[in-house]
Amino acid sequence: MATYQNIFTQVQVQGPPEMGVPHLDGSEGRIALTGHNYWLGKLGQAQIGPVYLGLLGTISLAFGTAAILIIGFNFWAQAGWSPQTFMREFFWLSLNPPGPEYGFSPFVPLKEGGWFILTGAFLTIAVLTWWARTYTRAKALGMGMHIPWAFASAIWLFLVLGFIRLRHLQPP
Repeated sequence: MATYQNIFTQVQVQGPPEMGVPHLDGSEGRIALTGHNYWLGKLGQAQIGPVYLGLLGTISLAFGTAAILIIGFNFWAQAGWSPQTFMREFFWLSLNPPGPEYGFSPFVPLKEGGWFILTGAFLTIAVLTWWARTYTRAKALGMGMHIPWAFASAIWLFLVLGFIRLRHLQPP
């Protein structure tokens, strides 16, 4: 008798963890912290890990987390530290750039646009270090360079819209 099979009735096979492709350049290995999650296995791959961040990945996560926290705490302050107001007004909260009176100066008081500049710098550092991590991982694993360069084109768009175009729209 045939039973009905779908994505939620698959058999979950559990064995020794798959540690991935060996590094070709002899670089630092992955952290062998692996696990198995039953609910992820219902949707597809149940293995969690191994993890490799390295120095560039750690820098990227640190700066990205700092950027998100700056945005979040500024939104929270705009809502008067009220959870109800924060949730109700979330889509209308903003982190605004400095006014035209500051020109191209990177030294702006925090409450008058400095948080915007600091967040932009942190986010840019996070994205560029993640790209460098992607590039070095692709080289170490003997992969093609099409993924890092495709990611670089998206980063170029991010930089053009965030810095180059923004700077040209400000009055002299």
